[in-house]
Amino acid sequence: EYFKIPFDTLGIICGTQKNNGIPINNIVVRLLPLNKVYNGDTFNNGYFFFDSLAPGNYNVVFETLGFSQDTVNAALFATAKTITSTLPSDQSTNVNRNQPIVINFSKTMDTASVRSTFSISPNIVGTFAWNIGNTVLTFTPASLLLFKTDYTITLAGLGNTPQPTVFVDNKIVTTNVGAVPFKLTFQTQSLPPYLLLTQPKPNDTAFVVTLSLGLKFSETMDTASVRAAFSIVPAINGTLSWSQQNTTVLFKPASGSFPYSTNYTVTVGATAKSIYGLALDANKDTVPGDAFVMQFRTQNQPTSVAENGNIPLKFSLVQNYPNPFNPTTNIEFSIAELGFASIKIYDVLGREVASLLNDKVSPGKYSIVWDAANFSSGVYFYKLSTEKNTSIKRMMLVK
Repeated sequence: EYFKIPFDTLGIICGTQKNNGIPINNIVVRLLPLNKVYNGDTFNNGYFFFDSLAPGNYNVVFETLGFSQDTVNAALFATAKTITSTLPSDQSTNVNRNQPIVINFSKTMDTASVRSTFSISPNIVGTFAWNIGNTVLTFTPASLLLFKTDYTITLAGLGNTPQPTVFVDNKIVTTNVGAVPFKLTFQTQSLPPYLLLTQPKPNDTAFVVTLSLGLKFSETMDTASVRAAFSIVPAINGTLSWSQQNTTVLFKPASGSFPYSTNYTVTVGATAKSIYGLALDANKDTVPGDAFVMQFRTQNQPTSVAENGNIPLKFSLVQNYPNPFNPTTNIEFSIAELGFASIKIYDVLGREVASLLNDKVSPGKYSIVWDAANFSSGVYFYKLSTEKNTSIKRMMLVK
């Protein structure tokens, strides 16, 4: 059944011959009317086996030497495929959440007994309806199925017996005429895709110009539709690159960096969709078809401050001014050697909340402005780092 192979209507008669509960070696068993003979082995199992038998009545005759002959009647019953098809089909994926469950039977069914054996997991309330001939059952859930959930429908005793089998233990006959449980499994469609993370965060006012713009989606995306729906204003040439199984896309300017002090609007239109065909859900209300719009501003360019050429430059970080401040403050620093430098802002819990500089800087004295209009009052720390030195100072925002 798992491999969708048509059910075998041929059967098996097998069993054991024992003496006082102990299996007999070298047994001889004859199957009539086919006159097939099974000669046993010496492995102390007393086992015999006849296969590829058509439905019908048979006699199992024990003819083992040293024991009295005995005959057991055995009947093989033909098995029929009770359930012929379903909607959705077994092992389906991306099933619509409003999909009714349809089960087609090969014969007229006792509707009450079928309903009593029906179960669905995870459980969901619904209504049962039959066609006129009681051969088609439709189960309609009372509410939408859950997103991206594995469901299993079971009908106890209404599956298809893999093969008719009779087991004969001396004179005790056991058959498997009862059907196995029927099971149908399927997975519902995923949630419409939405944005999990962005780089920068929406309304960032000091995005580091050397970083790439990043968008992380909740689902694997159809990259062509995202590319067609993506726009950035003012326009800037660049490339989109995907990673993490096409859930994350980075936009890198062709020049290697964004311009300083520039306001941008990034849009991913509602035509962007996941590989399951569901359109973007920007407002996360589980209803697809919303465009995502994000605005941000790149950092201000550090300004060089005139320095007396007779005094050698050294690494230093000056106390910000004004301090306390609202909402902007100036941060001055000096760099002694050509190399990468960064200035980052942290809150009192040590979390990075802003990055003002992350770039290659020539030796000199500089001033940079932090606009904290979108931050709450409190104590913050600013940290200057180069390849060789680090310095941290404290400042206070008061609104």
